[in-house]
Amino acid sequence: MKYSVLKKALAISLLSGLCMPQAFSGVPKFFKRLEIGGTYNFSPTLYKSTENITASNGTVFNKDLSYNIKPGLGVGGMIGSYFPLKRFSENTLLALHADIAANMTMWDFNISSFQYFKTDAGNNPVEAIYGTELSTDKLKGNTLLIGLPISLDLKFGGEATLQQYSKTTGSIGVGVYPMMNMTKDFGSGDQGLVVAPFVKAEIGKKMGIFWKLRAQYTMGEISYFKDNIYKKEGAANTSTGSLIGNGMASVSLVLMPFSWDFNNDGWWNSNK
Repeated sequence: MKYSVLKKALAISLLSGLCMPQAFSGVPKFFKRLEIGGTYNFSPTLYKSTENITASNGTVFNKDLSYNIKPGLGVGGMIGSYFPLKRFSENTLLALHADIAANMTMWDFNISSFQYFKTDAGNNPVEAIYGTELSTDKLKGNTLLIGLPISLDLKFGGEATLQQYSKTTGSIGVGVYPMMNMTKDFGSGDQGLVVAPFVKAEIGKKMGIFWKLRAQYTMGEISYFKDNIYKKEGAANTSTGSLIGNGMASVSLVLMPFSWDFNNDGWWNSNK
């Protein structure tokens, strides 16, 4: 009796073991296409300010200033997937790609401030001189970017086939990048919505899972803050500043965590 029960238990265990790989190889294709990654953003940035100061004789001087600054450190991450639209061949696929991205940029730089009045022969002020040489004013804050880049991608290799025999992958794409920039500095804040076009390209190799390197460039004006984020106010002077990026380049290391479960079919019987 005990021997019969033991035989049945062993048979059930053996069958379970044989069925286990099939049970765990059924990851939905959406998750097989899932990707996560880390990103570094770089944006050439222009700081602009409008300065107003009143001299002792009551004359008001207005001056518009602008200068390029070194971009802050922008690091973040993303998660996304893609949806097949049209297959051109076994190794080529047109897909709609969407990511959710977040990035934090830190700002820390000197701001131009009033230096002195330039005077005429009668010692009357004729111009207000500004600069960063003697300035102790600093813009020190951060910008949180949250975006939803959406693109049409032409994908090659592993991302097109979802097959184990495809050991490399690559894609090129164009799209639009809706983003919200939320900036905080000196206890105040500002936010703005930007929708900008972008282009991207990536290559990858399978080493257990797919590891990809992506380069992306977002075109147009990237507003970090405008007018109401940095203000100095007093009886004698006011200052209003804006921080605007001229495009944004990014480099990402992207992983496809479920690519270990790509199909093991050959080219002769792979699913279209």
